[in-house]
Amino acid sequence: MVTFACVKNDLYANMRTPEVYKVVDAARGTVRWAIEERVSAWNGVGAHAAKFPDEFGLRRVQSMCDEIAVGSLSATYWPLNVNSSGFSDSRALCEALNDLPGTLRLYTLKTPRVTRLKYAFAEKIPTFNRGYGVETYIAREIERGPFATRSFKDATAIFIPVRPYLQRLLTAEAYVMAGPAKGSNNNAAIRQAIRDRLSRDIERVKAINAEAWTSKQKCARVVMTNIDVGLSAFDSSDDEVRHGAVVITGNSELPIQNPEDAKDDEARARRANAVQAGFDPARHVAIWFGISSHLPREVVRMGALKSTNVRTIEVSFRGSMHRGGVRRVVFPTLKQAEAGRGWDLSTSGQDKPRDYMTMLSKSKYCLYVYGDRAHTARLYDIITFGCVPVIVADGYDLPFSWLFDWSKFSVRVLEDDVATLPSILDRADYDSLRRELVKVHSFFQYHNRGSIFGDAFWITMLGVRRQLAKCT
Repeated sequence: MVTFACVKNDLYANMRTPEVYKVVDAARGTVRWAIEERVSAWNGVGAHAAKFPDEFGLRRVQSMCDEIAVGSLSATYWPLNVNSSGFSDSRALCEALNDLPGTLRLYTLKTPRVTRLKYAFAEKIPTFNRGYGVETYIAREIERGPFATRSFKDATAIFIPVRPYLQRLLTAEAYVMAGPAKGSNNNAAIRQAIRDRLSRDIERVKAINAEAWTSKQKCARVVMTNIDVGLSAFDSSDDEVRHGAVVITGNSELPIQNPEDAKDDEARARRANAVQAGFDPARHVAIWFGISSHLPREVVRMGALKSTNVRTIEVSFRGSMHRGGVRRVVFPTLKQAEAGRGWDLSTSGQDKPRDYMTMLSKSKYCLYVYGDRAHTARLYDIITFGCVPVIVADGYDLPFSWLFDWSKFSVRVLEDDVATLPSILDRADYDSLRRELVKVHSFFQYHNRGSIFGDAFWITMLGVRRQLAKCT
């Protein structure tokens, strides 16, 4: 019995090392969420569906535009970032969305058969993160959706259909641990292998699409990367892709100021992350990193967006301390700050799906803290459940921030200032923040049956058109 207990404890200790813990925790969570998705589909949305609802029972952007057009809703209804978007009011945004199918036409380059087969195989591999599935969704919608054209001659731009996340799943090096006892991956080898294979895929696409490729200048090409290394996924590829194309990217972390000041391992890791991301808001488009076939339906079924929904938890968080050094730095401070307040902070990993959703629906504010990278699907979860996000992730250029004024429906706190969070929240107008969040909620959803007017895919494409307009 003693021997068994020692072995068991030793195995548990090894599992708790960061890399192995992440895999085990993610796999366990994937199974739980798969079961929850089936239950959700069976239950439906209940009695809380909006008038003229989408597939989840949520309000459609189109219906809001219709009400704005007739004056039932104010022309200043949505909290727009007027300066960077160029839209003077909500009416102007509706007009731009109406015009979008006629002003943006994307031609998807043909893919070699062997590449199509390997991507199709990779799509069957379960993903441990709701954010990575966005890559397959966006690629599918670009090829078949409302902005697709079958002729490159009629196209506004061409789409290069390489799939960095799927290539990550197909990279053998990702499954061989450099330090098995510690559960550590040889990340440098993995990243270089991904870069080399993406470069090969791009060259193959170019070879069978020579006429289409040369028909557009480099700034009229669009490509996507939805893996952690961001634009550096294309470091081995054609320079015109890496430095010329409009890139739709999941990792929108901005370059760190004064990187030479990095004095410790955490600072050096953050600098490396930002360099790999390579994000430039003047040229690139940030992906809304999160997609689910059932979470929005659960939000409607639970009545989480209703004004009558009572939220009794002031601040909540669920996550792991193994996800990056920022959390290890800020959470001791946050734990001290929560004394005497209605906060519910846990860094012991994932809750059961039903407990997690209930917590989000009952929380006024939800913490979003930099993990392994600036972007995670947790922000999608938070906004989907109508919880006002408190964002602690310096350098994260938030998706759709060129269009919406995030300060109207979220709270942003510098990592060095988390000790002042109680006073920041005391000064915040929660009712106003939540009201504005509900207004923009529909813009932050993808639709599994196909994109619909004004949803997250349409806003992403509006961002693409904005960047293509700079191509001269």
